[in-house]
This record gives sequence, structure tokens and C-alpha cells, in this order.
Amino acid sequence: MLADREGRQGRTKHTMGVKKTGTRDLGLGTWTKRRVAPSSGVKRSEAELVGALCHCQASTHNLRSAPVEGATHHLRCYKVPGTRHLVLGVILVLVGLVGCAPGQPFVTPQRLDRGLVLVLPGIEGASWINEGICWGLADAGVGWAIELVDWTMPGAYLHNLRDQERNRKKAEEIADKIERYQMSSPNRPVILVGHSGGGAMAVWVAEALSPGSSVDGIIVLSASLSPGYLLDISLGNSRRGIVSFHSRKDWVFLGAGTATWGTMDGQHTASAGMVGFDVPAQPGHEGVYRKLFQIAWREQMARTGHAGGHRTSGARQFVKHYVAPLVLAEKWDKAVMEALLSEEKAATKPSEKRSMINEK
Repeated sequence: MLADREGRQGRTKHTMGVKKTGTRDLGLGTWTKRRVAPSSGVKRSEAELVGALCHCQASTHNLRSAPVEGATHHLRCYKVPGTRHLVLGVILVLVGLVGCAPGQPFVTPQRLDRGLVLVLPGIEGASWINEGICWGLADAGVGWAIELVDWTMPGAYLHNLRDQERNRKKAEEIADKIERYQMSSPNRPVILVGHSGGGAMAVWVAEALSPGSSVDGIIVLSASLSPGYLLDISLGNSRRGIVSFHSRKDWVFLGAGTATWGTMDGQHTASAGMVGFDVPAQPGHEGVYRKLFQIAWREQMARTGHAGGHRTSGARQFVKHYVAPLVLAEKWDKAVMEALLSEEKAATKPSEKRSMINEK
């Protein structure tokens, strides 16, 4: 199975039916990883984010759906000590973390035989945001394997944001994973979906593919890359191209946040996930950039749970209605994007109508 097993090593202890697979002092408190039976789950309380990033109780609410039979769910629980550094507190507020993400209920031999979607989380790692992405794809009938690939170091948020050398190496490992899958399952589609920092990782994974290798498409949600980052290589290694969802309402995380702490590519500026990617005016870029489709947030998207902010760009219903149709489409072009937004066009007043594709 292709599920990423990094960080799941360690001696196993049995305590009252719960397996502890590791305990680590990160300098931020105590991090524990537990293995929980399929019938149990987690109840999260966002009100407790600032004192305890994860509050776990027995409940099936965590999965937001009936548990998948035979699936094992891995839970991450972080506890922040009573005295925290101000900088850490700011970062945690900006990132809006909650732990308690499930395992890989959508990675099965049957699904792998149909295709593969790799979901790359932001610098917070596996969380309810990318959990919603996985479930939204499944809700829409994506019958391929949907794997959450956590490339991060637990709790090391600034490190995950700034360590480009490590992140590029992780991108190479994921690219190798894709190529091994393509060798074992030829002619099966592969799509990358990245949220926030995971959007940058998706681009870097495409760049790291071997000559002659490619993925079918890349979808980035609120990408933490600078607007001027060149996408030539990643666009060239994606047969359908890149679809980027961005929102000017994402000014806290991708405006003030990345202007202060930097984007994944190390630029102190508003991110492309807020203002969109720049399209180079120089000759030689026109052809490949025709495969870049930029979709700006609009009020109608709020009906599906995406209110324009950073954390809601991975909302389960938003992914179901806007992202999954792109995964299932055979090709991407302007007509496909217009069809995706056709219901919104009908609801838009004539005086407000304008191009909804490649809008910044």
C-alpha cells in the first residue's frame, strides 16, 4: 500500500486497548500518536485550540461520516504547555490547527487500480482541513485511491515553512512514489491536490519528476507560493495543467502571514493563494501558461462552506462541488472551467458579470 508510513515507527505499548506508537518531546509540550479502533473517533472543539490543539473524546464526529469498515484511524494529539512563547502563539492562531486526522480509509487495492489522488496538507500537517478534502472527493464519487501524504515534521511549523532544502527532498520522495505507482499501474491517472504549503509542495513534486514522467493534473487551494514563482516546469509536467483557487479574503494567512513569515519559496509577500499567480509577459511563456487556470473566490462559493478564508478553502462541500469535478474531467480548458462555474453565472447580475477564469 502506498500510504506514507513516515513517523509511524517506534515500539508499541498496549494500554487499555489503545496502542501508543510513539511519544516525542518537541519542545512545545508532548506529542503522542495513538491507534484507535475503527468504531471510535474524535470530537473536536475549536474553542480549545489555544490551550490544547487537540481535545480527544470518544465520538464518531471526527470522521464527519460513517466509519469505513476495516479502516484504522491514526490520531495526532498536541498539548501546548501553559507558558508559550508569543511567536508560537501567533503562528498557531494563523495556522488554525487542530490535530486528530484519520488514517487512509480511501487507499485500497481496488481504488489504486483505478487511479490515485495525492492530497498534500499545509505546514500544519494532517488536520481536519485536509481530512475534508479527502472526504469531499469521495463524496463526489472519486473512486480512485485518495491518499493524504503528510510531508511535514509534527509541530515544527516554521521549519516546515522555511526549510526549502528539506521540502524539496520530500518533494523528490513523493515524485519517486508517483513514478513507482505509474510503473506498477500504467495508464492510471494521478492528480495532485495541495492546500496552502501543500500547494507549493504539489508544484515542487511535479518539478521533481524524471524526464518523460508527468502527472495528469495539479490543483492548488490557497497556495503559499509567491505570485512571481515560475510554473513553467510544473505546467510542462502536468498533462492537464494547473488549477489555482485564490481569494483576496485570505489576507490574514496569505497576506499579513506570508508577508511576515515568508512564503514556501522564501519571499516575504502576499501569496499567490491570495492574489493569484503572475503570468510572465516575456516571449516563450505563452504556450505553457495556457494550461494555468486561476479561479478567484466569489460569494457563491460560501454556499459550499468556503467563506473566502484560509481554513475554509478545504471545506468538504466546496471540494465536492468545485475540486472533484476537475479530478474527474478528462481534460481542462476554458470551457471546462466555465461549465464548473455555470451555475454561478446564472446567479450573477448582468452588471456584475465578468470573466471568471484567470481572474486575479
